[in-house]
Amino acid sequence: MSTTTTTLRSLGADRDAHWVLATPFRAHLRHLSRSTGVPWRALALAAGVEPTLVRALLHGRGGRPLKRLHPEAARRLLELTPRSVEGLRHRRVVAGEVPRRLRELRSAGVGTEELAAWLQVPQPEVLALLEGPPGCCTELTALLAEALWSARGLEPVAA
Repeated sequence: MSTTTTTLRSLGADRDAHWVLATPFRAHLRHLSRSTGVPWRALALAAGVEPTLVRALLHGRGGRPLKRLHPEAARRLLELTPRSVEGLRHRRVVAGEVPRRLRELRSAGVGTEELAAWLQVPQPEVLALLEGPPGCCTELTALLAEALWSARGLEPVAA
């Protein structure tokens, strides 16, 4: 069970929570993704919300749109703004698992050009992450790498 799921359960998500309508948060996420160019998976990770919840919010479950959202998840999503997402492009973090994930993706057939496009960085930066000693990258690069890694069917590492 993920940290987010555990947190939501400890907040009474299964019993006493006052759920909120999902529609405004769906619109908020769509606007954020369009205005920043950051895919929904990375936005979910940035907010600390399960990507499966965000997928259900944006695309529905079983052909039906999600109608309500736990207030803690809603709060976390609402804290994301175009400005805060832009800040992720400038905040440097230790690359950590990014080089290993990129090598795994490359081994799975994802080319350097595709990695650069997905990570929204120039190819030399991708090559530096792939081949150089562990270093730093932007927080957005780390989130995008995890999002691509999980989109390809691998489990993201719990925070």
